[in-house]
Amino acid sequence: MKNYLILLLPLTILANSYLFAQCDSTIISGDYIISSNTTLSGSYYVTGNFEIQNNVVVSVQPYSSNSCGELRIYAQKISIYGTINADGVGFPGGDGGVSSSSVLSATGDASALSGCSNDGSQGQIELVGGLKGSDGFGAGAGEQGDDGRTGSGPKQVCGTADDYFGMIGGSSGGSSGGGGSYGGFGENGGFGGDGANTYSSSNMTISNAFTVNAGYAKPGGFAGAIHGSTSLYDLSIGSGGAGAGGGGRSYSLGNTGGQGGAGGGLILLNSYDSLIVSGTISSNGYSGGTGGFGGEGGESSKCCSDPCDDCGERTYSCGSGGGGGAGGGSGGAIMLIGNGINHITGDLYAKGGDGGIGGVGGDGSSGCTYNPTFCTGGNQSISTDGGFSGQSGGAGGGGRIKVFASDCFGNIILPNTDVFGGTGISFAAEGTIHFDSDLPCNGVNPPPVGMESIVANKLNFNLFPNPTLGQVKIKFLNSFVNLQETQLSIYDVFGKQVYSSKLNSSSWSYLALDLSFLSDGVYLVKIGDEELFGEQKLVIYN
Repeated sequence: MKNYLILLLPLTILANSYLFAQCDSTIISGDYIISSNTTLSGSYYVTGNFEIQNNVVVSVQPYSSNSCGELRIYAQKISIYGTINADGVGFPGGDGGVSSSSVLSATGDASALSGCSNDGSQGQIELVGGLKGSDGFGAGAGEQGDDGRTGSGPKQVCGTADDYFGMIGGSSGGSSGGGGSYGGFGENGGFGGDGANTYSSSNMTISNAFTVNAGYAKPGGFAGAIHGSTSLYDLSIGSGGAGAGGGGRSYSLGNTGGQGGAGGGLILLNSYDSLIVSGTISSNGYSGGTGGFGGEGGESSKCCSDPCDDCGERTYSCGSGGGGGAGGGSGGAIMLIGNGINHITGDLYAKGGDGGIGGVGGDGSSGCTYNPTFCTGGNQSISTDGGFSGQSGGAGGGGRIKVFASDCFGNIILPNTDVFGGTGISFAAEGTIHFDSDLPCNGVNPPPVGMESIVANKLNFNLFPNPTLGQVKIKFLNSFVNLQETQLSIYDVFGKQVYSSKLNSSSWSYLALDLSFLSDGVYLVKIGDEELFGEQKLVIYN
């Protein structure tokens, strides 16, 4: 009797998939026809037909707003002529890293970056690099990158004969975030941008107490791990990418990095009868944000009291590196289950989001020019170079598309599908697509010649009232004789048996049940043995 368990298997497994308990459930008695744009969230149990009309967009509410990010439809018939849009409604991406405001000094001269400190003594200054973003969210979330490295150098020193200018290398940006993964691997994030330590000068002497060091960037965060199966009934919302790195510090602060891309949402359509999809179902991951731009170089105030007022009286700084981009979110999940006739010819998309571009490096300082009138030494000039841009964030991997269709005569299953991974430094891996047309036909269309016996032993019965407050009557429409003892079973939407009873021949013409002990919801009433069987949905609504 495996034929009559066809609806139970999807309900049993899908009801236990990730986050189901956090989404609201709505019971709709009769048809649910959507004729204007709207937003839906959670699970809808429709006793009649569910339809999205042409040119209508149904948007799925994001996980970030209600901890759901999914739309599950269980209905007698399902027709999608318009669009279901679940792009970027899955697990959110991580926050971007900031540009550190810290200026360090082993000699206690941090203030010399912009002013004067111990102007007759040697000293050192360090500029802290941009900070990493945070991890994305979800089972396959992209991982955070790393903090940038400090830039450093000597400060200015006032001499008795000559002044010695200071020069500070720019720090590097925080590195890129990794891409989210679900059906396919996301990409690892790229490097943050290096700071600069180069400059041009004439007729000037630099303090030689410390070397000028640029902050060199670190590699980005790793992509998340793929999860879930290719061909089973499990599914999940897409994973978020990690946040972008913040821009490195120089004379000025860099900028905060952008947020990681959110993953695509989850869409499940489970039809007991026919399933038509000629519109678009989309569950793409979002792209990651841009890395923070690097801080710009500058120059301190003049510090020496001699009358020459030359360019050697200042401390100069180079541009810092830009932060690496944020990781893209992974594609989400689309699952279609049609137990009757299937006409699936629309577009099914579960693509990964692109990695965010790296932030640009900060400009260098235009420096100083000095043309002496009374002092010796000749004309002076100096300028510093800018930092380098960060690399892209890791792209998000593709999601998962699964279609479980009946073997009904007349099926047309030719959708346009796309589960490509996003683009970052290179390309993330594509997701998975699975088609299965082995579900037994639910008998909604005439079988081909020679196969009429498939429906010859169908047990027909009605439930009334339906919906019911708990008291329900069963009226059998078939006339049968010599019946063996037969099982009546009632299942909830999770596939759990909540009631069972043995029926004998005296029960067949008419049966009354008291089901007031059951909670509100949709139930499946199954009656059958090895010879004949039937099933009907029942709505209890107190």
